[in-house]
Amino acid sequence: MTCIEPSELDEIVNMHFQELGDDILPQMGIIILNKFYKYIITSDKEVIFSIRENQKIVTVCVVSFEPNTLMRRMILSSIQSVFFHIPLAMLRKPHLLFFFIKVIFAKRKNILCSPEITYIYSSIKGKGLGKKILQNIQSCLLTKDIKKLYVKTINTQNNRAIKFYLENGFKKEFTFSYGGKKYLYMSWPFDFYNQEEL
Repeated sequence: MTCIEPSELDEIVNMHFQELGDDILPQMGIIILNKFYKYIITSDKEVIFSIRENQKIVTVCVVSFEPNTLMRRMILSSIQSVFFHIPLAMLRKPHLLFFFIKVIFAKRKNILCSPEITYIYSSIKGKGLGKKILQNIQSCLLTKDIKKLYVKTINTQNNRAIKFYLENGFKKEFTFSYGGKKYLYMSWPFDFYNQEEL
């Protein structure tokens, strides 16, 4: 885990926008995405892990200890500063209205235990950085006596993330629908990696 400086937020936001452009946050606009990361770095319920190469952040992973309330907490904490941006985003993309209403007003219950990987992405592929960041997360969580990690990802046959998670010890739990998309929930018991590797 490395500390993210406020000056690095633009770099992370731009990388998220490029690597995960279909995600709901980039669809809401760069200002909302920026507010998300400003909230994350001050939250005591989320942790950002990153890997740098040549002083540049190349891989990022957000882990949430309360994933079911993350979006609601972020929006409510910055409602004044995003008040005009959310309606504009909904005008451009009407399906965001349903998402916003669900985030703010719907009662949620934990599907599984936390913590959960909320986002993981890298600007460099095929160099083992995803595996390395997972090992960093595992080491950090084991110091907190946490022995399992969860992730949800879009459930399609050509989703490379599913293959990546399976190759790194995650197990399929179940599928569910949310916002018109099908998702796969996966878990990672930390006995997969030999502790000597860490």
